Amino acid sequence: MRRLLIVGCGDVGLRMLPLLAGRYRLYALNRSPERRALLRAHGVTPLAGDLDDAGSLARLAGLPHDVLHFAPPPGAGQRDGRTGNLIRALRKARSIPQRLVYISTSGVYGDCAGGVVHEHAPLHPQTDRARRRVDAERQLRAWGRASGVSVVILPGTLVSFLRESRRLDNRRLRRELRLRLRYPSVADGVAAARAARPAGS
Repeated sequence: MRRLLIVGCGDVGLRMLPLLAGRYRLYALNRSPERRALLRAHGVTPLAGDLDDAGSLARLAGLPHDVLHFAPPPGAGQRDGRTGNLIRALRKARSIPQRLVYISTSGVYGDCAGGVVHEHAPLHPQTDRARRRVDAERQLRAWGRASGVSVVILPGTLVSFLRESRRLDNRRLRRELRLRLRYPSVADGVAAARAARPAGS
């Protein structure tokens, strides 16, 4: 069975686990002892380690066939040393991952004044947070080119999405990953949320 490493198994990672169970042997990098029981209850083997401490990542070398990288970058600066530490740990073994999926942020495109943004648009980060994400993307793409690892980058939508204005074109995402979206549009998602809301709330 293929081994999947989840780096940053927070809310998004936990939501994905039912889709992954039975298809992979699941591992998660974890720096919080309090969270390990929760991971085990979901069928995940926790691996103690901290992306800010390169020495704690040695056991990752040679382990995963595939990686989901959901961990956020550091809270300050314009570089993502956490992603750099992860790459260095994974490339130390003869056997390296075949695929890595990274969740970035739509903030890498900057404020587009409400315009539609496709995934080939030029990057124009306007905050240090977005610059850290751009740095992570560049490190991962360079590693992918040099090593043959298939790197997939998905833009998330969080703080920068709310502060800046843009609309994301998700056709490439749907085509390449063969996704069928539960809520194809914002209107569909809002309608579903309203329908699920208890009466009187």
